[in-house]
Amino acid sequence: MKTSKIKGRRENFGIKDLMFIISMANLLVYVLSVFGNTNLSLALALIPEKVLQGEVWRIISYIFIPPTFNPFFFVLVIYFYVFIGRELERYWGTFKFNIYYFTGVAIISLVSMVFNVPVTSVSNLNMSLFLAYAILNSEHIVYLFMIIPVKMKYLAIVMSTIIVYDFINAGFWQLRIVVLAPIINLLIFFVPRFIKNTSSGVKARKRTQEFESKVLKFKKEDSFIHKCYICGKTDRSDENMEFRYCSKCNGHYEYCNDHIFDHEHK
Repeated sequence: MKTSKIKGRRENFGIKDLMFIISMANLLVYVLSVFGNTNLSLALALIPEKVLQGEVWRIISYIFIPPTFNPFFFVLVIYFYVFIGRELERYWGTFKFNIYYFTGVAIISLVSMVFNVPVTSVSNLNMSLFLAYAILNSEHIVYLFMIIPVKMKYLAIVMSTIIVYDFINAGFWQLRIVVLAPIINLLIFFVPRFIKNTSSGVKARKRTQEFESKVLKFKKEDSFIHKCYICGKTDRSDENMEFRYCSKCNGHYEYCNDHIFDHEHK
C-alpha cells in the first residue's frame, strides 16, 4: 500500500505526454522557420560559446529543433516518436520516462559544454528512445511508411548501424563522444536490468538443478529390489547385504542376513 502511494506521488512530478509536447514545439519551430522565413534552429542550437555569453536557454532549447525540414519525413518522424514516447511512458510510468529523457538531455548538454561541441539535433537521443522501446518490445511489429510490416528488433539493428556509421564518420573524437552520449543513457537504464535478470536467471537455473538433483537422488534411494521387513535396509542402502524370504512366515516377508534368523514369524 505504501509503495503504491509513493509511486502515485512520484507520477505527479512528471510531465505527462512529454513527447507529444516536445513534438508540438518541433511543429511550431518548423512552421515559423518555413513560413516565417526565420532561422530559429540557429537560435535554439546548443552552442557552448553562446551559453557562456549568457544564452543559457540553449542548454535545453535544442530539443525543440525539428528532426528534419522535409514535410513528409517530418510528419512521419514526429508521429513515430510520439508513438514511442507514449508507449515507453505507458510501460515505465510518467516519472521514469521523464527521468530517462531528461537524463539523456543532461548527458548531451554536459558533453557538449565540456568538449565545446555544438549540438543542432537530438536525433541520437530520439534513437535511444527507439532502442529502449525495441529492447522492451523486440517482437512488436510496426508498419514502415504505413505499409511495410517490420519487427522492432530489426529496426533496432538498422538504428544501431546508423549510430555506428555516425560515430565512424564523425571525424573529431569530441564529435564521436557526442554521438555516443545518448547511448550512455541507454546503458545506465538497461545494464542494471540486464544484470538483475541474468542473476535471477542463474539463480533460477541453480534452484532447478538442485531440485532435479534431489529428485534424482530420491529416486535412486527409493529404487530397490530387496528390503528387510524389520530394519528397512535395502539392497540400495547396503549393496553387500544379502536378503532372503522366510519360508516359515505366512506371506512374502523378506529379511536381511541380520534378521533372517532373528525375527518373530508372521
